[in-house]
Amino acid sequence: MLACEGLIVKPAESNRNLADFESTWQRVDEFYPLLEEKGIDWDSVYQKFRPEAELARGDEIYQILNDLLKELKDPHIYFQTDGGGLVYPYKSYRMMRDRHSYSPELVRGYVDEELILAGRERMEYCILPGNIGYIYLSTFDYDYLMEDLDAVMDHVKDTDGLIIDVRNNDGGETDNMRIITSRFIESPLEFLQGSLKGGVPYDDPPLEPDYSKYRYTNAVVVLINGATFSMGELFSEVMKQLPNVTLVGDTTAGGGNSGFDGIPLSKEYYLPSGKLIIVPTTSTSRYDGVPIEWNGIPPDTRITQDDQGAQLGIDNQLEHAMELLTQ
Repeated sequence: MLACEGLIVKPAESNRNLADFESTWQRVDEFYPLLEEKGIDWDSVYQKFRPEAELARGDEIYQILNDLLKELKDPHIYFQTDGGGLVYPYKSYRMMRDRHSYSPELVRGYVDEELILAGRERMEYCILPGNIGYIYLSTFDYDYLMEDLDAVMDHVKDTDGLIIDVRNNDGGETDNMRIITSRFIESPLEFLQGSLKGGVPYDDPPLEPDYSKYRYTNAVVVLINGATFSMGELFSEVMKQLPNVTLVGDTTAGGGNSGFDGIPLSKEYYLPSGKLIIVPTTSTSRYDGVPIEWNGIPPDTRITQDDQGAQLGIDNQLEHAMELLTQ
């Protein structure tokens, strides 16, 4: 008979994968702002995926987290793998449809002069035929875009009209969007309404004109498409309120959920294992009260861009914008 006194019996290891699953589900349940509005039965989603989480071993949890978060159909949601890669479980239909519809090469076919690169190549600008200014903003995500803004605005200030192209703009920081809109608004403008889970509102300060800088007041066309996302959508909705601005193109992606670092609640959340997930804690609505999430920002004039036209060197949306500004 074996003596048991000298044996060291280790307790069973806790299931970190299950703990990560539970923590992810709980985070969404407590703070995600649009479960009810989207008609998502989050309790049923829990029952669907928990058995898989119990059995998950090693990296299998990543697929389960992906499938769990995909149920929210929110393009702002993502998580980080142990190797540092970012996984986005969901892309909206419009994002996928239009991800290749904007082509900088097509734009260059309409330009007599060289497009000038700025903002460390995240911004391009020039003067189009007919004395029309053109500014392309690929993102609002980098502060150094703002470093070149004075030079960009100085270049286009004597034009008869201006095109601001935010097709395929991937979003970014509110402060950067505020700086750009400050060069177009003439008086304070109420910011878009945001809300937490349960519809609890929070208020951002109004948008303010920069009276110390040149502000463009001639006719403006903002080009948008289904891959205009996040802060690109908020920018488009703000600009749409101005009397001299027309939105042309196609309805934006519909990514209106986000979150802030501590104000009111960070969208970043660390699971028990240390894995990072990004789950929005706020929802932003258009000025008509409709959530941007799923709905996007519709254009004033809908002009689609198709592959056949692109192959022929035709940018339907840019052409229509140029026509509007030369009438």
